[in-house]
Amino acid sequence: IGIAGIGKQATISQAYINTSALPVTIRSVLSSNPARTTASPVPVTIAAGGSQNFVFQYTCAAEETITDTIRFVIDQPCADTIAIVTRARGGSGSVSASQKLSYGIVPECGSKTDSAVIYNNGSLPIDLIEFLGIVGPDSSLFICSNPDIVKAQQLSPGEKRTLYVVFNPSASTDGIKTAYLKVLAKVNDTLVTIVTELRGERRTSLPINPQNLVFGAVSISASSTQSVTLVNTGAERLTVRTIRMKNGAGSVFSVTSVPASPMSIDPGTSIDLTIVFRPQDQLYYQDSIIIELDKPCTEERVMAVSGTGRVVIDVTLKAP
Repeated sequence: IGIAGIGKQATISQAYINTSALPVTIRSVLSSNPARTTASPVPVTIAAGGSQNFVFQYTCAAEETITDTIRFVIDQPCADTIAIVTRARGGSGSVSASQKLSYGIVPECGSKTDSAVIYNNGSLPIDLIEFLGIVGPDSSLFICSNPDIVKAQQLSPGEKRTLYVVFNPSASTDGIKTAYLKVLAKVNDTLVTIVTELRGERRTSLPINPQNLVFGAVSISASSTQSVTLVNTGAERLTVRTIRMKNGAGSVFSVTSVPASPMSIDPGTSIDLTIVFRPQDQLYYQDSIIIELDKPCTEERVMAVSGTGRVVIDVTLKAP
């Protein structure tokens, strides 16, 4: 007969032909389980050579696979019964899905792909209607690469569909990003929205702090030193190709105590830099420290440095 959900009915229409030369009258129908399976219409007379459509109905009351017997009781042209074996399956539809995709920490230049799985864990087919999209405060940072896989699809029990979602926070600022993936489905003849939370964090691997290093006024006959700590706050090993002054060897600023290049900085660890300012004239000086990265991002970090050279005049006072 077919498949029905608990509390629902499944029906099938079947035509039977009277191949005899006399009319056949079916007086009644007997079912091995009349609360579960029935056939109609009765009573009915089928003319010689004629046909009649009978509707078989199954009413589901539990998770079950049934086999019942329907008997047509005939009294014309002679008393007889015709037995018909009916089969049907009953149960309930159910769907499970990934409740949350956690992308972890992604560097400022990186992206990461994860998958949301929709699984039919019930005993009846379910229908996936359409992909409703990705919504939420950071929805633009998450892209589904195969939304059509859940459009007008029927999932048999035990079958699944997998959606692939890319988290690309490169155009955003540091911080935790959240959005929600939504799929419309029909389960037990009821429309439901399947929701999966998407969550990841963009974190700059080597933040520059301070962004401006100020030495103030320093005598042209002296030098001043400041220290800077570079910390890998990301989740991946960071490779520094070079650290140099923008103005090169002629700069009044220099970086000392630099490890040999290229250097690696593991997550949560750091390196210390010493920056020296040796002014040559009574001027205001500006330069930048350029930190060239290879991994996880091929890019530069820039720290501005400034200072003023001053002339120190010694004044001696003599009493008359």
